[in-house]
Amino acid sequence: MGVGQPSNEFKEEVKPIEGEPVFSKAVNSDFISAGLQAYLEAQQIQSLVIVGLTTDHCVSTTARMAGNLGFETYLLANATATFDKIGFDGQHYLAELVHQTELASLHTGFATVLRTEQVIELVRSIGARPAPGPLSVIHRSIPLPCTLHSSSLPSART
Repeated sequence: MGVGQPSNEFKEEVKPIEGEPVFSKAVNSDFISAGLQAYLEAQQIQSLVIVGLTTDHCVSTTARMAGNLGFETYLLANATATFDKIGFDGQHYLAELVHQTELASLHTGFATVLRTEQVIELVRSIGARPAPGPLSVIHRSIPLPCTLHSSSLPSART
């Protein structure tokens, strides 16, 4: 399944607003996409807020690359998720354990993990109004869409 397939369409609440750029990808990282990094740099976007599926695959890969590329990276714990996993040895791992473990791995090393309400409060504290839709949305052309929202936020790292 790919772009244009019903299972890969944007949900109503995150549909791009008119004129908003959309970058498609076919691999785990949003940065391995034609022009995404160049676009963010040209727009002088330095901070990214990442949400989507799945925490341990494309969200993690994108957050790691964003951090390595020097972006101030925020990951929303309650706007990301994953699925149960079966380990190489056949052991079953519940989705919540996989999700929380990945968040712990990413926090402070590659991204600042926050909850949605914390980011909304950060945006309000700098006097900005949240945009009516995402500022940059990326989806991949495989069944589960990933999204990346960019914004200018102050550093929340300690």
